[in-house]
Amino acid sequence: MKIWADNANRTRESIHNEHQNAVIAEIQEMKNKMCQFEQSSVGQDNDVDATNKDERKKAYRTIGNYFMRNYTDGTRYVMKIWRQQVKVHRHKQQVLMNTVAHYKKNQLEFCARFFKKFVHDEREKEAKESISRTILE
Repeated sequence: MKIWADNANRTRESIHNEHQNAVIAEIQEMKNKMCQFEQSSVGQDNDVDATNKDERKKAYRTIGNYFMRNYTDGTRYVMKIWRQQVKVHRHKQQVLMNTVAHYKKNQLEFCARFFKKFVHDEREKEAKESISRTILE
């Protein structure tokens, strides 16, 4: 009997050890897959960045070549006016964005104060009602 029990225990131990080893191997395999995925993701991001950089270089070169061929005194004056208009437009846009942000912030604070006051008034009303009920009882 003792021999059978020892054999059964050894069998259970070996099955348990095999299961643990299989789980550990599966975890390791998943880790490896995650590492490969992250590496491929980083590689793709680097490829996209390099492509964007190359395209930007080509665009700047093309624009530069165009301006070098077609830049005259009249164009210089027109470009100066255009830059001023762009600067004014950006300034107007920034002022408008700051105004909208300020308005949103103030409206949010107004709403928060309104709701806090409402909750405070309701609690005060409930407290008064509970006091009047206890007095009546």
